[in-house]
Amino acid sequence: MTWDNAKKWVARLNYRGITGWRLPTALNEDGSGPCTGDNCRESELGHLVFTAFTRKSPGLQLLNWQSFSIYWSSTEASATEAFAFKMTGLKQEP
Repeated sequence: MTWDNAKKWVARLNYRGITGWRLPTALNEDGSGPCTGDNCRESELGHLVFTAFTRKSPGLQLLNWQSFSIYWSSTEASATEAFAFKMTGLKQEP
């Protein structure tokens, strides 16, 4: 899925009547960054990824989780690129 398609998809998302969804940001919690490369845990997207791997609750199943996928953020890197979390190697990059 392209970045533009991901933004459109999440904007139309309606889960059990809950709307107003957005892609997570790649900026660090303090607004700096974004971090690039390995171990980028301070962004919303990095927090989601690393929390999912380290704090699995009993009975919790990650749905639609693809180990070789790219998960888009809302953070634009340039006119033609956006930040994403690449599951192969757990890297956040444009």
